Amino acid sequence: MTEKVAFSYTDYPEVILACGEWLYGGGSDPRFRLDKLLSKVGQHQLPVRKGTHHFQVIYRLSPTDNSGPNHSYQDLTVGPVPQLGVIDMAGPPPDFTSITGTGGHVETLLQEIGHAWLVYHSDIRFLADGQVVAPDLKDWFENNQGVPYSGPLLVGRQCMHWGSYFQADGSPIDGLVFQIQNQEDGFDHWSCQGTGQMEVTYPGGDTRQLTTGPYNDLDLVMMGALEKENAYQSTGGSFSWIEPRLVAPQSYRAGLFLAFQFALINQENPRLSLDNDFYYFGFSNDHRRLAVERSDGSVLGEVMLGSDYHPLGNQNTGVALRAVRRGDSYDFQYRYDNATYPLVSSPSELGGQYDYSSVPGLFEGVDPQVTSQLGAQPFRTVATVRDSREPLEIGILVATYAPKPCFVEAVFFDLETYTRPLTLQEILRQEEIARLTGIPFVNRSGSHVYPFATVPPAYQWGKALQPGEPVLHERARGPKVWSDRSRLHIRLPIEIPTHAEPTIVDTHCFNCEADCTPPLPRDEDAPPYNHGPRVDMAPRVGLQPPAGDFAFGSSVRIQHTLYQRSSGGFETDVHIWGRARSLPAKSLIITTPMSHRQVSGPYNIAYFIVAQQRSDITQQAIAHVERVRRYVSQAFHQATQGRRGLRSGLIWPKPGIIEVDVPS
Repeated sequence: MTEKVAFSYTDYPEVILACGEWLYGGGSDPRFRLDKLLSKVGQHQLPVRKGTHHFQVIYRLSPTDNSGPNHSYQDLTVGPVPQLGVIDMAGPPPDFTSITGTGGHVETLLQEIGHAWLVYHSDIRFLADGQVVAPDLKDWFENNQGVPYSGPLLVGRQCMHWGSYFQADGSPIDGLVFQIQNQEDGFDHWSCQGTGQMEVTYPGGDTRQLTTGPYNDLDLVMMGALEKENAYQSTGGSFSWIEPRLVAPQSYRAGLFLAFQFALINQENPRLSLDNDFYYFGFSNDHRRLAVERSDGSVLGEVMLGSDYHPLGNQNTGVALRAVRRGDSYDFQYRYDNATYPLVSSPSELGGQYDYSSVPGLFEGVDPQVTSQLGAQPFRTVATVRDSREPLEIGILVATYAPKPCFVEAVFFDLETYTRPLTLQEILRQEEIARLTGIPFVNRSGSHVYPFATVPPAYQWGKALQPGEPVLHERARGPKVWSDRSRLHIRLPIEIPTHAEPTIVDTHCFNCEADCTPPLPRDEDAPPYNHGPRVDMAPRVGLQPPAGDFAFGSSVRIQHTLYQRSSGGFETDVHIWGRARSLPAKSLIITTPMSHRQVSGPYNIAYFIVAQQRSDITQQAIAHVERVRRYVSQAFHQATQGRRGLRSGLIWPKPGIIEVDVPS
């Protein structure tokens, strides 16, 4: 007996129920099978055949994969109308009566329908200054290597959505909305307002606010719905993006640490395990914020740096951080500083001062013997904590955190310690003890500077820290640590290549043949580079603490921070400092593939619910899809600013059930 697929006509004739074990395929993506079947049916057999509709939207009950909604199966060769895409919406939400669920599907469908034209990065080209320019697909790689961007920062997630640094005016294709703020020290300052918004009045008078905006002008030009010369009239005909230098807030910390306990996991009796117990002091989540925190996540004190701090300028570019121990009390203090500013060829560039050999005045006021060197602002205390234990390690650390890793590069001028200088009597006493014990006495009192002319040697696992010998703890392969002009740079990437050689890329985006999606690293090398109670993946430079009362510190600067380019559609309340760039819309080259997709509307669209058998589909499910159908038509018309529409009416050969043989 020939297997069949049953297409059912219901009270909602614009929603097609397609049922059968072969088509349902156990809940897997049915588009290939449906496409094959619709290519074989006769002219008057079904209301939909391949070549009759620009779009098909498929809902399937109990999907067995986690692919989520997606657009595919574009075929511009069929007719009488080209097939712009078949959209798999996977399973409908469980609450079919929820207007919130319906609104979410409307927004998703605006994006998936938009993928018929957008964003095909391989087709996007611009003619600028006589050169053909393509979107930058390797920005993550360029950030890791510290080299300039090779093109406009336009693309984002899967190279099929707008990126998170493009002023995309809230486009349904992950577009963000930015507001231009004031310039700071020669850099542009943008604030992200999140995704766009669009108020849609649906059939029946129901008005709803969607969390997406209309298609932007570049969208409409690529769709063929707007002439290039008429685009972006409010901005002089140009679209813009920003090349980021600093992004805030993000999930990172960079600064000093005090370690009082190291994690020790007892596999046989987990209750006897020990956690890392660290205090952190420095930049936390924002280059404008300092915080004293503990590895359990508690915040012990915080301060926002004021308008006198200029990380992008040439004065007050860094922050001098220090921790001062007196007995069992620890003061965490800061003040503005210039020591992290790069070396210059002329002292006039730093107001007449040459490069420093240590952080100026880092320990002034710690005891009466250390007086002010510069007459600078006094150190301010962010928090004071008490801990009677002896610290095990001090030093500097940079870490990034879940749920979404970020890119951060911090610069440290040096690592310095200070203890009260020994008196002559104390020195003589220590020398006598050394003579009796045979253990040499090394006077480590006073101020000691550990410069970063080179990267400290790697820590050898299991070996005790030695006095006066900083070591580098680096558990993961992804971070990059190097010395440049006697400053230590620690750069934590968002993505890393799989090879040990960082200049090699060995991956392909699943949507194209370009090396545009960062490769998957080994789990132990992958970001984020966390440091917490049971995790120790953050690079740090550690030093054995001096005995008794002491102080230690450094001058720290946040050099570069950013989020993933695929954050478009997800970032809100974020500020970016960088270089704004722009291109005229008329510089867009309408490539041959792009022109083939520029089909005039209105567009025929059909909706299917696919199930194993008709009894699996509830009346509520059908009503939900019907409501989505009506709402999407209105939303799409409005999103295209009235330039395009959807047509979803169907003409059935006959009411009831139409059975079609499964193609061989």
